[in-house]
Amino acid sequence: MKHNIHFLPDNVHVAVEDGENLLTAAATAGVYIHAFCGGDGVCGKCKVVLEEGDVKSDSAATLKQSEYEKGVRLACKATVVSDITVRIPDIVKADGKALKRTPKTTRSISAKSLESLVGTWDVDPPVSKLFLKIPPPTLEDNISDMQRLMRAIKNTRPDDPEPGYDHPELIRELSADLRDANWEITVIFLHGKRKAEPDRIIAVEAGDTTDKLYGLAVDIGTTTCGGVLIDLNSGEIIAEGSGYNSQIGYGEDVISRMIYSQRPGGLKALQEKVVYTINNIIDEVCKKVIISPSDISYIMTAGNTVMAHLMLAINPKFLREAPYVPAVSQFPLTRAADLGIMAHPSVRMFLYPCISS
Repeated sequence: MKHNIHFLPDNVHVAVEDGENLLTAAATAGVYIHAFCGGDGVCGKCKVVLEEGDVKSDSAATLKQSEYEKGVRLACKATVVSDITVRIPDIVKADGKALKRTPKTTRSISAKSLESLVGTWDVDPPVSKLFLKIPPPTLEDNISDMQRLMRAIKNTRPDDPEPGYDHPELIRELSADLRDANWEITVIFLHGKRKAEPDRIIAVEAGDTTDKLYGLAVDIGTTTCGGVLIDLNSGEIIAEGSGYNSQIGYGEDVISRMIYSQRPGGLKALQEKVVYTINNIIDEVCKKVIISPSDISYIMTAGNTVMAHLMLAINPKFLREAPYVPAVSQFPLTRAADLGIMAHPSVRMFLYPCISS
């Protein structure tokens, strides 16, 4: 059975299953409620006013009797059992002034500021492109399509070791891609971590697309996430985007989110929310330069240790217990699409290592 929730003053409607937690429902709907303790029911900040309908609540002991009689409930301690209308009040400080129902944000560093801080650097991206005109097969020369591609690469780059390939879709679609492109294609290479390691073919594109090589850099902040779209041929930043980290609906700080991650489905929900935020940034920057998300060839992300764990849905439980040990500090190269990020199936996401716990 589903129930409808009407959140005020945002005027947001959402349908949820019977017994759904009200704080979780608000976060799912994108409605912000102060939840400093991550839904543990100890901070008393997630107060809402029930204007219509009913919820099952065990927050009476936490609230004043006068509050409870006026319909005040703790969202984290309320479960939905009927259609309801809920008003989210402003938090009033000791001086009588209301706090805005939006999280505090941090000032991002613009591309121009970054140049003054970092200086100059060589452009050496982890991916590159190579345009090839491949002779089509004949009865006298009927080697496999992959062998034909490898031969063309070797003829163009005779001094480089033969590249590898490990992308299943690449193999399945290669024959059709070559013929659809009339044997004129651009190969995208992922470079090895070390000079001696061979490149890997991660995708092919029809025609000459070597002038379109894009990378995305994302800062996964606890409160806000920021992204820059980079022309990897020149190193120029061509678009920027940012937005609130949608995880904030489950807690304002890393401690509250670690607590929430231990709830049933909590870790998955937190991972999905940060992916949702990154996808919004991708959509924003791509619209600014009129490209498709599939045109991005590499993604690099960075965040504090908790944000990094939640990005990959790694349980951060032991980060908040002495001696405060992360599950992992060096993260594997990950296919972005496997996490739900809007990207071509071949695109890798690099997550910077953690400095400490």
